[in-house]
Amino acid sequence: MDRMSTGRRGEQIAGEFLEKKGYKIIKRNFKRFGGEIDIIASQGNSIIIIEVKSKSEYSQFYPEENIHDKKLKKILNTFDIFLSENSEYEKFDPQLDVMIVELGDNPKIKHFKNIMT
Repeated sequence: MDRMSTGRRGEQIAGEFLEKKGYKIIKRNFKRFGGEIDIIASQGNSIIIIEVKSKSEYSQFYPEENIHDKKLKKILNTFDIFLSENSEYEKFDPQLDVMIVELGDNPKIKHFKNIMT
Protein backbone atom coordinates (compact mmCIF):
# COMPACT_ATOMS: atom_id res chain seq x y z
CA MET A 1 0.00 0.00 0.00
CA ASP A 2 1.48 3.37 -0.99
CA ARG A 3 1.62 6.38 1.32
CA MET A 4 -1.50 8.04 -0.12
CA SER A 5 -3.53 4.83 0.18
CA THR A 6 -2.27 4.32 3.73
CA GLY A 7 -3.32 7.86 4.64
CA ARG A 8 -6.76 7.59 3.06
CA ARG A 9 -7.41 4.23 4.72
CA GLY A 10 -6.29 5.58 8.10
CA GLU A 11 -8.57 8.60 7.76
CA GLN A 12 -11.48 6.34 6.84
CA ILE A 13 -10.90 4.16 9.92
CA ALA A 14 -10.51 7.26 12.12
CA GLY A 15 -13.79 8.71 10.81
CA GLU A 16 -15.68 5.47 11.46
CA PHE A 17 -14.20 5.31 14.97
CA LEU A 18 -15.29 8.89 15.69
CA GLU A 19 -18.83 8.32 14.39
CA LYS A 20 -19.18 5.26 16.65
CA LYS A 21 -18.13 7.48 19.57
CA GLY A 22 -20.89 9.98 18.78
CA TYR A 23 -18.93 12.59 16.84
CA LYS A 24 -20.58 14.24 13.85
CA ILE A 25 -18.22 14.51 10.88
CA ILE A 26 -18.56 17.99 9.38
CA LYS A 27 -15.83 17.90 6.76
CA ARG A 28 -13.05 15.62 5.55
CA ASN A 29 -9.86 16.81 3.86
CA PHE A 30 -10.57 20.54 4.11
CA LYS A 31 -7.87 22.20 1.99
CA ARG A 32 -7.03 25.87 1.62
CA PHE A 33 -3.84 27.67 0.61
CA GLY A 34 -1.49 24.74 1.13
CA GLY A 35 -3.01 23.67 4.44
CA GLU A 36 -5.24 20.70 5.12
CA ILE A 37 -7.34 19.42 7.98
CA ASP A 38 -7.96 15.69 7.79
CA ILE A 39 -11.25 15.68 9.72
CA ILE A 40 -13.40 18.41 11.23
CA ALA A 41 -16.04 17.06 13.59
CA SER A 42 -18.37 18.24 16.31
CA GLN A 43 -19.43 16.76 19.59
CA GLY A 44 -21.69 18.68 21.92
CA ASN A 45 -20.56 22.32 21.89
CA SER A 46 -17.05 21.48 20.65
CA ILE A 47 -15.66 21.63 17.15
CA ILE A 48 -12.76 19.24 16.80
CA ILE A 49 -9.90 19.55 14.33
CA ILE A 50 -8.42 16.08 13.88
CA GLU A 51 -5.00 15.34 12.42
CA VAL A 52 -4.79 11.67 11.41
CA LYS A 53 -1.44 9.92 11.08
CA SER A 54 -1.42 6.41 9.64
CA LYS A 55 1.16 3.67 9.38
CA SER A 56 1.29 0.09 8.24
CA GLU A 57 1.67 -2.49 10.99
CA TYR A 58 5.19 -3.38 9.83
CA SER A 59 6.50 0.16 9.51
CA GLN A 60 9.26 1.32 11.83
CA PHE A 61 8.02 4.89 11.32
CA TYR A 62 6.35 6.62 14.27
CA PRO A 63 3.63 8.95 12.96
CA GLU A 64 3.84 11.11 16.08
CA GLU A 65 7.25 12.31 14.86
CA ASN A 66 5.57 14.25 12.03
CA ILE A 67 3.50 16.41 14.36
CA HIS A 68 5.55 19.52 15.04
CA ASP A 69 4.98 23.23 15.65
CA LYS A 70 5.12 24.18 11.96
CA LYS A 71 2.50 21.51 11.10
CA LEU A 72 0.25 22.56 13.98
CA LYS A 73 0.47 26.23 12.98
CA LYS A 74 -0.53 25.36 9.40
CA ILE A 75 -3.50 23.32 10.68
CA LEU A 76 -4.65 26.16 12.95
CA ASN A 77 -4.32 28.72 10.13
CA THR A 78 -6.40 26.45 7.89
CA PHE A 79 -8.97 26.16 10.69
CA ASP A 80 -9.23 29.96 10.85
CA ILE A 81 -10.12 29.91 7.15
CA PHE A 82 -12.70 27.16 7.77
CA LEU A 83 -14.33 29.31 10.47
CA SER A 84 -14.37 32.37 8.21
CA GLU A 85 -16.24 30.29 5.61
CA ASN A 86 -18.50 28.54 8.15
CA SER A 87 -19.49 31.17 10.71
CA GLU A 88 -22.12 28.88 12.27
CA TYR A 89 -19.23 27.14 14.11
CA GLU A 90 -17.60 30.29 15.53
CA LYS A 91 -19.32 29.92 18.92
CA PHE A 92 -18.21 26.30 19.32
CA ASP A 93 -15.29 25.48 21.62
CA PRO A 94 -12.31 24.53 19.41
CA GLN A 95 -10.28 21.44 20.17
CA LEU A 96 -7.31 19.92 18.37
CA ASP A 97 -6.97 16.13 18.46
CA VAL A 98 -4.45 13.75 16.94
CA MET A 99 -5.30 10.21 15.96
CA ILE A 100 -2.69 7.57 15.18
CA VAL A 101 -4.00 4.65 13.12
CA GLU A 102 -1.88 1.52 12.77
CA LEU A 103 -3.28 -0.41 9.84
CA GLY A 104 -3.54 -4.18 9.66
CA ASP A 105 -6.09 -6.95 10.04
CA ASN A 106 -7.14 -5.44 13.37
CA PRO A 107 -6.31 -1.70 13.18
CA LYS A 108 -5.11 -0.02 16.35
CA ILE A 109 -6.19 3.54 17.11
CA LYS A 110 -4.69 6.01 19.55
CA HIS A 111 -6.78 9.14 20.09
CA PHE A 112 -5.02 12.06 21.77
CA LYS A 113 -7.64 14.66 22.70
CA ASN A 114 -7.20 18.39 23.09
CA ILE A 115 -3.44 18.41 22.59
CA MET A 116 -3.12 22.21 22.73
CA THR A 117 -4.20 22.69 26.36
